[in-house]
Amino acid sequence: MYFSNQFIAIINIVWKKQQYLRWHGTSWEPQF
Repeated sequence: MYFSNQFIAIINIVWKKQQYLRWHGTSWEPQF
């Protein structure tokens, strides 16, 4: 399947944010 680079970038940001929150146990504070 084809995904745009922008879509992949957003997914990577969300995934990294979730990983960060999982390790640090902080509240969800989206900062892009």
